[in-house]
Amino acid sequence: MWALVVELLLGSLFLACVVNQLGSSAWERWAVRIDCINLLPHWGFFAPEPGHTGNHLVYRDLGPQGWSPWTEVPIPGQPATRWIWNPARFERKALLDLVNGFTKAQPIYKEIDAIQLSECYLAMLTWVMAQEMSNSVSSARQFAVIMSTGHGPARTLRVALVSNSHAIDRA
Repeated sequence: MWALVVELLLGSLFLACVVNQLGSSAWERWAVRIDCINLLPHWGFFAPEPGHTGNHLVYRDLGPQGWSPWTEVPIPGQPATRWIWNPARFERKALLDLVNGFTKAQPIYKEIDAIQLSECYLAMLTWVMAQEMSNSVSSARQFAVIMSTGHGPARTLRVALVSNSHAIDRA
């Protein structure tokens, strides 16, 4: 009898973990209410180490009226077929690698006060500067990396990096 109860409990937990990876908004709303101790993982299984945080690269422009609202660098969504074919994984993987590389290099570059010379910082800056301008008279751009943990209404955000403002070259 107890063996059957344990099998049903573990089987249900396994199925819930699998469904939690599919990204259904209806499921996430239900799971947030039920999973109050964060038992269900939401990981990226193809990362070097399975991750449970999301990285978001955002930027804003400085115009005559001041700073524009923060805008996220567009990264294509994850289709239901992503386990078979997922060409959009390159942008997500690039951002993950840049954030991880920046985190590892940060102590070295901070020591010599040259964080803006790190390869990862320069790559993120190049990516951000390639985005469309929000205003044709913008004079500078600033970017930030935001890390999110959890999902749905229980999601928490943490600022991992805020860049200096960088002049926009119109030549």
